[in-house]
Amino acid sequence: MVGLPRSGTTHLVNLLATDVRLRSLPWWEAQEPIPWMGSGPGRDGVDPRFQRCQRDYEATNLASPLTRLMHDRPPSSIEEECELMDLDLCSYVIEWMARLPAWRDFAEGLDHHSHYAFLRRELQVLSTLRGPNRWVLKCPQHLERLGPLISTFPDATIAFTLRDPVAVLQSAITMLAYGDRNRRTSIDPDGLAAYWVDRIERLLRSAVRDAHLIPPSQRVDVEFRAFMSDDRAMAETILNAAGLTVGDECRAGLDAYVASNPRGGRDGRIAYDLRADFGLDPDELYERYAFYFDAFPQIHREAT
Repeated sequence: MVGLPRSGTTHLVNLLATDVRLRSLPWWEAQEPIPWMGSGPGRDGVDPRFQRCQRDYEATNLASPLTRLMHDRPPSSIEEECELMDLDLCSYVIEWMARLPAWRDFAEGLDHHSHYAFLRRELQVLSTLRGPNRWVLKCPQHLERLGPLISTFPDATIAFTLRDPVAVLQSAITMLAYGDRNRRTSIDPDGLAAYWVDRIERLLRSAVRDAHLIPPSQRVDVEFRAFMSDDRAMAETILNAAGLTVGDECRAGLDAYVASNPRGGRDGRIAYDLRADFGLDPDELYERYAFYFDAFPQIHREAT
């Protein structure tokens, strides 16, 4: 899955991960990829890494209960490989915790072919520990690193998610501002908004520049509104593009996930407002991001 954060990648990767032929990265494993020396399942057969992640999840829900409505992340949810790449000091994970332009500029200047080789090696290790070895993965930052991604995984099928970047921005910075309650002594909505207005633009410009590097036969465009209107059909399209036949067992897994994860969540939704919360004018943002809509005209505007 390659696409902006908050563009449906999490729902899509979790949906596809119901296919038992695919290996995926649950949150508990992303947090602790390698078990401690000599450790193993407890008496109940549960991996202690899962148990530690479960305790962290419960603590997070107590400290920040609205986080579940924006990005619920129980231990078994499928997450991003940027957590693995962060071990090689090359990902933008830290930018979700703090505004660090010097780090951003340094990381953008790295030769990411070596870092993607590191990721490939990590996946091989994880496949050895627990199969199968055909992966379903997702990371928004791949948008600005499509060259190294394709050269490292040349036979990958790329599900290219497409969503209104203004809607993405309002979702992302609302979630970040809420998280800043626990990370900062004070919340700076203006500074937060300014950083991520620019950061989203950087991701978009890289995507527009390099999208042609994805072989057309290996790319499936996932427009957000079409995906939300029939997520199971989109998942089947992607699986077929990857050469995987969608049989009864696969359909049952897709149906079960869709039924248990309805659009809008089970516990309510967050109301987003760029003007009221951050003093941003959506019309000005649409002007700034016009180049992206020109490159992908199938994207629908969502923000008002």
